[in-house]
Amino acid sequence: MLKKLVKQYFLDKKYLPFTVIIIVLIAIRFLWLDKIPVGYAHDEVEYTLNAKSYVLEGRDISGYSFPLNFFRSETEGRISPIPPFLLSVYYRIFELGFASSRVPYVILNILTAFVFFIFIQKLFRNKSLSILALTIFLINPWVFYYSRWGTDNTFALFIYLTATTLFLCKNVIYRYLSFFILVVGFFTYHGAKPIFLPLTIILVVYSYYVDKAKENSLFIRNFLVLVFSFIIIFSLIDKRLPGLQLSGRFSEIFLFDNNIVGSIVNEQRKVVISNPFTQIFSNKITATLNILLSKYLQAFNIDTLFFKGDLRATYRFENHGLLFLIDIILIPLGLFYLIIKRRKEAVLLLFLLLIAPIPTAINEIETSVIHRSFLLIPIFVTLSSLGIIYIYQILNKKLIKTVSLFFLIFLISISSMNFFYFYFYRYPVASQENYFLSERVLANYLKKLESNNTNVIIVSIENRPLFLESLFYFGEDAQKTYLTGIYKDTEKEDNYYLDNFIFTNNCPKIFDENEIYIVSRNIDCFSGYKYDVLIQNQKDAGTIFKIYNDSVCDSINLTPWRREHKLSDYAIESMDKQEFCNRWINI
Repeated sequence: MLKKLVKQYFLDKKYLPFTVIIIVLIAIRFLWLDKIPVGYAHDEVEYTLNAKSYVLEGRDISGYSFPLNFFRSETEGRISPIPPFLLSVYYRIFELGFASSRVPYVILNILTAFVFFIFIQKLFRNKSLSILALTIFLINPWVFYYSRWGTDNTFALFIYLTATTLFLCKNVIYRYLSFFILVVGFFTYHGAKPIFLPLTIILVVYSYYVDKAKENSLFIRNFLVLVFSFIIIFSLIDKRLPGLQLSGRFSEIFLFDNNIVGSIVNEQRKVVISNPFTQIFSNKITATLNILLSKYLQAFNIDTLFFKGDLRATYRFENHGLLFLIDIILIPLGLFYLIIKRRKEAVLLLFLLLIAPIPTAINEIETSVIHRSFLLIPIFVTLSSLGIIYIYQILNKKLIKTVSLFFLIFLISISSMNFFYFYFYRYPVASQENYFLSERVLANYLKKLESNNTNVIIVSIENRPLFLESLFYFGEDAQKTYLTGIYKDTEKEDNYYLDNFIFTNNCPKIFDENEIYIVSRNIDCFSGYKYDVLIQNQKDAGTIFKIYNDSVCDSINLTPWRREHKLSDYAIESMDKQEFCNRWINI
């Protein structure tokens, strides 16, 4: 079947140029994995180490193994069990490393692209549109970002899209299989849980109106019984065992936090002239609706989608949107084309578009679109592809076919080249701390101190994430020794230990000249002493870590700042001491 698919689509002379482009786009995903992104975010490190813990101990880093880990986790983000469990299979074969840990996400991203290709073909039955949509999906900035981002939403997109595609099949076995895949998706990402029920209802309603056969009605009834049975069973288990996966994340849903809504209402009522309508217009219902709508509409914010990226600083691009600028034109045109030409498909896609921002809308931890509204990606790419088809049809009437095709390819090529330039050359410097580059540098600095028996005290408010970052970069031997028991006695013990390195959030009481101190920029421990060297922010030369009693770079001539940035600089783990100090340590 696969051979037939490849021959029918990708080896057809008509689509050969697209096949070449697709191969190039796949190859680019493996480019400079050892350098870009320039570091690992805290969430990524926790997921990766969690997967490694399954390999070493058969349980997550908070001590829970299968099947209890589906319901209970005491990790920082109450990590969903499926992604690290699947990754553990990979880490049984390959060693955990900076580049190797990105590879599973690249492969998953490519698989997602081909699932999307099948989804479009099942929905529209149009070869040209399917090939075009696959190409646009692989070019899309939001999708490319996912190919190198190592957390659970990447899995959620793949699994929910796979389940949706299977549901669109006529084969009843595939359609029942889609339910079980949806359940896997439910346990893949907390942001996928709120749209589990809306997604299944939309698929069922769409199926009912498209195919009204008696057998379909029987399938729909059985499918809904499975869905609601699963929700009831899971809710009962979660309720009986408090503090688990679902109930543990309720604190992040502002609908369940009366303090947030209540404080807003109180503030509104304080700053109003006395009148009989205050309780009608300023109450918890109106405040809740206002917050919901405000967060929900951020998923369609033009600045977020086309200019700056996510609202949350950690995930913000700043110099590029989640989509291409040309998509401002393509998406509305695609939507118009969809409504006038394919109304049944328009209903399905529009309802999916409406439910996709729900995880963004209900979460109280800032307002983030890039991860929580992951289901928007296939919808926007579909609309963008339809917009290209529509423009091509219009141009074809006024220009010759070759000219109109060249014009569209030129616009798309310029957009994609601009993004790749941004991602590989501007993003690493401008957004280095989105990936905690300074902590990668610090970990490599510590590795060069490993043979030194002197105590090294690292002081940071975020000492646990900094410890995990260092453990990630220290490699296999350190992980085997220190990975287990990270969360034990955390209420009694504020410090984390890695060989002779102590990660603490408290300043030492005395300054010992025989010990090495590394202090985060936002802490002032030794006001009477001058630090020796610094780890700086590459964007603005601001101090991130101050190092006292340095013994790594003390014999090397250092500079106050770095003016030039080279791609080779980011192969940090392969640098010798001279190269490392010259490039990453400043005075």
